[in-house]
Amino acid sequence: LEYNKFNMGEHRGTHADSPAHFAEGHWRSHEIPPSRLVGPGVVVDVSAKVRDNPLYKMTMEDVQ
Repeated sequence: LEYNKFNMGEHRGTHADSPAHFAEGHWRSHEIPPSRLVGPGVVVDVSAKVRDNPLYKMTMEDVQ
């Protein structure tokens, strides 16, 4: 038997509040053009550090 569990708060990952969440008359979630939600990205590979230390936490040095 294999069992996995993953728990994460709602303000992590891909969570996004719509502008209407903060002020009337602004875009609601379904009105936001997808082009406004996509942009350039980067990959920060810390897999070797995590392999050596499963509790490794990324630092600013990893990003720079």
